[in-house]
Amino acid sequence: PLTLVHAARTRSQRERGQQIFDETRRAVGEGARVRCEMPCATAIFALADLSEHADLVVVGCLGTGTLQQRQLSSVSSTLV
Repeated sequence: PLTLVHAARTRSQRERGQQIFDETRRAVGEGARVRCEMPCATAIFALADLSEHADLVVVGCLGTGTLQQRQLSSVSSTLV
């Protein structure tokens, strides 16, 4: 199954995470198995823990860093 992870420590982060989960479920269709995790943790700790046995990890970024950092986000850099 596809596992979506959205680390959320505030109410607004949890609301945004739920929107992302709902949009993704609609996009992949009803035939796909999608599991959603929304741990109350920082992204780095949540993803490190939940991806320990994953075959593939895809990490998004907000693009708020400098131009050089846009190659890998701070979360991506830490996970590598």
